[in-house]
Amino acid sequence: MVVKAKADTTEGNFILDTGAPGLVLNLTYFRNYPITVHHDGEQTSIGGSTAGIQKTSVKELSFGTLQYFKMEADLANLGQIENAKGIKVLGLLGVELFKQCEMIIDFEKSLIYLHRIGRKEASSYRHEILKDTSLYRVLPIDITDNRVITTTELEG
Repeated sequence: MVVKAKADTTEGNFILDTGAPGLVLNLTYFRNYPITVHHDGEQTSIGGSTAGIQKTSVKELSFGTLQYFKMEADLANLGQIENAKGIKVLGLLGVELFKQCEMIIDFEKSLIYLHRIGRKEASSYRHEILKDTSLYRVLPIDITDNRVITTTELEG
């Protein structure tokens, strides 16, 4: 799913990626940012694996009503995603950014409803769209290593 977001002064398309652990920035557009290389890891992406993880940070990341400050980000070449989608992709928005949020995806209206859940409302908050329980299904998820995991059954 494509989301409009802004990393520092760079605004454009980001992909909501529940398989990414955190923020991943496209090296093509953030190559002038200071880079540190972590040699104790391996970066795996759609294009394969590379030794070492390139990291940088942004002062501010914002999308919708959500704002994050001093965000660490992985850097990766996202050219294959851009070619497949036919759009400029600035980065990936991973699970870590949404851990304190309720996320409702309305495919019919092409909308994502995001609400950051505060401590006081954690047990009581419910978005208005969820009042009629006959209109949707709830699928349980697990978050393992900052990745969303769900189990489903297939017939046949």
